[in-house]
Amino acid sequence: MSNRTPDFRAIEKSADGSTISYLIEATDIDLERGTELEGQWAELSAIDALNEISSPKYHLFLWTTGVLKSSPPKSDLKLPFERLVAEADFETLLLASQRENYNFHEAVSATFTSGGWTAKGALIPVLPEHQGDTADFVCIWSKGAAHIDDIGRTRDRLYVKAKRYRKVEHLIVALRCDHSNPRLEEVLFGTQAVDFYIYDKPDTVSSLMDPHPRQRLDGFWCNSKGPQNQNVIGVVAFWGVHPWSLGDTGAIFFPNPYVDTRMPSWATEITHAEYSNGEIEIVRGLPPNTFLMDCEVD
Repeated sequence: MSNRTPDFRAIEKSADGSTISYLIEATDIDLERGTELEGQWAELSAIDALNEISSPKYHLFLWTTGVLKSSPPKSDLKLPFERLVAEADFETLLLASQRENYNFHEAVSATFTSGGWTAKGALIPVLPEHQGDTADFVCIWSKGAAHIDDIGRTRDRLYVKAKRYRKVEHLIVALRCDHSNPRLEEVLFGTQAVDFYIYDKPDTVSSLMDPHPRQRLDGFWCNSKGPQNQNVIGVVAFWGVHPWSLGDTGAIFFPNPYVDTRMPSWATEITHAEYSNGEIEIVRGLPPNTFLMDCEVD
């Protein structure tokens, strides 16, 4: 396809011997190309290393700043947090954590720095009745709080893929994200809005809110101009996609309701959306790892 390089080409054969080809473009809204991508993978590897620390009585509240250029030696990374576990007083931490307005950011912590990247962690005591349960040491990984336009960002990423393969038929976009189903529905069909009526009168003590949200015409499938991006016949969204937890990966397939195209058989075998009378019904199906049963993952 000239300088275009789609990620996958899948050929499905029907019982009658006919075939249909699908091009599948994969994208990730949370990782950017270049050094940021490499840094985030290095950071994930560092989290894996910290999860190797044996700590039945504690979890680690971890927050990071900066970009990790390359993975540090495991022993150096783990050392300050292993010391934190060894020197902690469980009863003192347990009592402190049960106080109202307790802030883990102010607790006794350990810090590791590599270049411009810093990881700081505080211990969270595990209640005695839950000690021994299988769980990772790092239970919270925070990079801070901020307003994120996840709907707009996801929709923009889909637009890029649709535009790049505008002349391709049977195009499916595989999207890695951690959105809930309603958020994906807003990405594809339009965001939800609530109308407020504000009265400029002295005797009016409150505004009136319309209890029935309306849907804006700003979706990926359809906007104010009508159906859009009809070369994309479906979007399959994945969440929980990590090398260490493929068995927990989830997926949902959204077929484009504005095209009359035969969908691949797996689209109705996994969890998928069905449309009826303007309503969206999510039909539960097989988890994606079902299709890996006969595959060897290296």
